[in-house]
Amino acid sequence: FWIVGAPLFGEHDYESSLHKMTADLRVQDKVKFLGFRNDIREILEKADVVVHASTLGEPFGQVVIEGMAAGKPVIATDGGALPEIVQSGETGLLVPMGNAVQMSEAIAWLLADPIRAKKMGEAGRQHVMKRFTIEQTARKVEAIYDTLLVR
Repeated sequence: FWIVGAPLFGEHDYESSLHKMTADLRVQDKVKFLGFRNDIREILEKADVVVHASTLGEPFGQVVIEGMAAGKPVIATDGGALPEIVQSGETGLLVPMGNAVQMSEAIAWLLADPIRAKKMGEAGRQHVMKRFTIEQTARKVEAIYDTLLVR
């Protein structure tokens, strides 16, 4: 299990608690803290599932989009904008924020069914290509400007 990222906003105590938790549970040989990385594409290529277990509502969810664009099934919490991105059961799975049991069950379920996971990953990639490319975003911004200029 890889944890990718590093504290950005003073969450060093939280990160330390995760390290301690892995030691207390004796799973430190199974969990790798990769820290901040620039090689996300390579990491995603090696991943089976992308998990985004935010405890706060995400305003957009770039990690989720990146995982889906890489064709990986995504498991995310159901806060903020993530329910607008992930179509639960189709392009990935959504679980309640803060519910570790449902999160672990979702991860186990997808890992146990690689055919379903592959289908979800491909559906997620198609979804991102239809809705979240830079070209799509640029067209939407242009449409807003067109509307404002007409006024």
